[in-house]
Amino acid sequence: MKNLKKELGDNVTYFPVPIDKYTNNKGITFEEECFKGNFSFGGSSFPAEELPISPIIYKDIPFNILNGKDVDNIELSNETNILVRAKKVEKVHFIGACCNGDFYTNVDIYQNHVHVGSDKLFFTDFLYSEPNYNDLPFFQFSCTHSKQGKYPHVKPTLWYNVIHLKEPTEITNILLYENLSMHIFALTLQYGEILK
Repeated sequence: MKNLKKELGDNVTYFPVPIDKYTNNKGITFEEECFKGNFSFGGSSFPAEELPISPIIYKDIPFNILNGKDVDNIELSNETNILVRAKKVEKVHFIGACCNGDFYTNVDIYQNHVHVGSDKLFFTDFLYSEPNYNDLPFFQFSCTHSKQGKYPHVKPTLWYNVIHLKEPTEITNILLYENLSMHIFALTLQYGEILK
């Protein structure tokens, strides 16, 4: 996948990381298949019809949401080690949400086997419209999908958060720790300079 330069001059490059090989949960459904959703323990899901086509731009940052796939997000049911190979990474941007409460997970970032950064990644419960942490609303839907169909009384939210590295750093993998209630729908690397 290409690096994406936004209209910020030539000093910022974004790379939406492909997460297909790590996805293990279906959290986005079309209405006719809403019975397949299993984002929450009760089988809720986000309406696929409402999401724009990827990449979705938020605060000038492109995110690729896997809309229309059999599985579309990473439920942190185990430690998840996302392999990347990138130079001069300044920030890692995430889209995600929690079910059954507000949670965080620890994130460790490595250059080969050398630890180069760590932080906590916070997400608010998908049922809320206002954040309970330092995350921000990425997209709020008009209804929730349940196993039985549309449920208009709950307007779920996908959330945005970011981890900052202390300095531009080469990284090779991002380790997310187990938390069954946390889900990652997209992540994008931000570089401080154009990669050659």
